Amino acid sequence: MNEEEDDMLELLDDEELIAESAQDQAQKHTEESTDDSFDDELELDDTEEEPAIDKNVQEQVKEPEPAKEKEGLEIDIRYLIVAAVAIAAILVAAILFVLPAFSDKAPDVIINPSQTGEDLFLYHAGGAPLSEEFLTVQVNGAAASSDKYMLMGGGSWPWSSGTVLRVDTSGYTKPAVVTLLYKPKSTEYTVYTTTVQPVSTPTPLPMITPDQQAPPQNTSPVTPPPASQQPASPEVPLQPVPQTPAQTQVPIVAPVTMGGVSMDVQPVSGAAPLTVQCNDLSTGCIRNRVWNFGDGTTTMKRSPTHVYPFPGAYNISLDVRFCDPEDDSVPQTRQVTVAPSLRQDTIIQGTGKAQISADAKLFFTVKGPGTNIRIAGRDHYLNAGDHVELILGSGGNGDLTVVSNAVLNCNYGNVTMVVNGEEVETGTVSVINIDQYLQFETADLTIKAIAGRDGAKGLVGGQPVVNAAPGQQIIFSNVGLDSYGKLLFSVQDAAGFTFRGGVGSYEVSTLSM
Repeated sequence: MNEEEDDMLELLDDEELIAESAQDQAQKHTEESTDDSFDDELELDDTEEEPAIDKNVQEQVKEPEPAKEKEGLEIDIRYLIVAAVAIAAILVAAILFVLPAFSDKAPDVIINPSQTGEDLFLYHAGGAPLSEEFLTVQVNGAAASSDKYMLMGGGSWPWSSGTVLRVDTSGYTKPAVVTLLYKPKSTEYTVYTTTVQPVSTPTPLPMITPDQQAPPQNTSPVTPPPASQQPASPEVPLQPVPQTPAQTQVPIVAPVTMGGVSMDVQPVSGAAPLTVQCNDLSTGCIRNRVWNFGDGTTTMKRSPTHVYPFPGAYNISLDVRFCDPEDDSVPQTRQVTVAPSLRQDTIIQGTGKAQISADAKLFFTVKGPGTNIRIAGRDHYLNAGDHVELILGSGGNGDLTVVSNAVLNCNYGNVTMVVNGEEVETGTVSVINIDQYLQFETADLTIKAIAGRDGAKGLVGGQPVVNAAPGQQIIFSNVGLDSYGKLLFSVQDAAGFTFRGGVGSYEVSTLSM
């Protein structure tokens, strides 16, 4: 019993000591706070000190340890970021370095051919170089041996821009088709194909002098038969329009030759629109050629066909550059004369059906900026001086309005637009806004109409000569502008058709049942 009492007394003594210590600390803190308030009253709230705690109390109250879970989460996020960056770097490297190594596409290369005898010279005019290990030269579908082709001038592979590949076609049947195949990976591409013509001894053409009569040419346009030989209704006499004399006879002119350059142009005169065939007859190793047609258009084709829609005199030139610069000479020229096309003013209207023939062509030169044509849903803006050709591929019965030096309507489908010799777009013309043009002409434009229940009547050259009965067919050929610069064609299902313009000839006939 005495021991228990002693323990209780000691415990009470300890509690009293703890209470006295806490009281002393609180009193001390109060005194220190009071002194601080006198020293710096403005910083009283910021400089309060925590009360002193006895070591025994400090042992009982321990500060919490930092959360290890949060630290581990931050480490995991850093690892994820590093991994994502590494994966992105690998993907970029694969796209830039690995995928190109496995890519397989056709090389883009420009090749200009020329032939001398049975040797074919292929000039690399630009583009990707071609390696010998991937190149196969075929002649008439069979692979040629390596001794049949070589780089000129002792050049080494790859075959690059500015060098010439010579292909020997001796021993092959002519014409011989030469094809270049290129297989950089798994796919074989056809890079170029041309034909080597048989070697023949040319027969010199005699020069035509003024006192010599040019022989007739089989390719001259055929003059329509007299009206009396064409089927027609008895009460509707035919009034054919006189043909242009220039269209009935085309002079033959010998080719122009100077040095290694030789050119041929036929015909050299005719009525607008005049189609001219040009041929480069030059021999030797040719690395480049340029035809200039004298109307602002050029081409690098060997034997191009060119249409002169407008009257005038044009100088056609051929500039040839040979593999050996010493063989180069000045460009050769030939003048072509285009006469106006003769047409008579025509006005006709009537019930029935009418349409413009397929492949009719409209030519005009833009006078000022701000003009545009919407074709296939896309607007194409034109500049002053642009040469525009519209090819009505399917023809049809849309509206065509040309008046006051402006093209206001050309609502047709399957129209191909060519600007300055380059094909631009094909589709339906929904908007055409050519406020002013310098020149306008047509080619191969024919209008066919079948008179309806009320027939069709019209004037040609101011004379009421068209009087088609119901069911009869009316054909207007060589249609273009009249003397007032107007070309109007419109078809309405209920009201019939109307036409005003110039025509080269016409006919009225009864359709066979």
